[in-house]
Amino acid sequence: MNNIIQLVAQKVKREIEENLIKVLEGNTDLDHIVDSVGEMVNSIGIDTISAIIGEVNNIIKDSPERKGKYHVHKKSVKRRLITRFGELEFERTYFKNVKENSYIHILDEILGIEKYERIEANKYIKEMFNLPDYYGNNLDALWDILSTKSKMTSIFLLHEEKLYENLGEYGKKLIDTFEEAAQSNGSIQFTRM
Repeated sequence: MNNIIQLVAQKVKREIEENLIKVLEGNTDLDHIVDSVGEMVNSIGIDTISAIIGEVNNIIKDSPERKGKYHVHKKSVKRRLITRFGELEFERTYFKNVKENSYIHILDEILGIEKYERIEANKYIKEMFNLPDYYGNNLDALWDILSTKSKMTSIFLLHEEKLYENLGEYGKKLIDTFEEAAQSNGSIQFTRM
């Protein structure tokens, strides 16, 4: 716990120092400072979540209750998710229920992580729109960026049925986000083909 607190303090201190130097040298402006601070906040968020997940995974592994029902089947199984702070990669333990002869990632169940939770959609959106690193990888963040974009941007939706087929309810919410952004910002045009 103390390690993550020290890490956060170091990152904040370094960010302040670097931006002060750049400002005094005339090498930056407010937009770049905001971007830089946003990236730092996202990095701190990922580090904090990683520390929490690692600690919860260790508590599960060391739990006497778990040892009576589940045996470790595989250690350090990797998982990647997109969070509002960016991409999170972590490791968790895969357990075997000795009585039922079934397998489970207890950590995923405790944290409410779906078995096949998708990360591809937000990564694709980030790349297609060339969004900044501090983009929160969720639809609220996408709306925030699109609704304030001053450069003319046209979004064409092809194969709408495939979007629903692959993304389900998330696909509908994505379309809603594009439509709402286009209604609130004249620089955004959204067209279904």
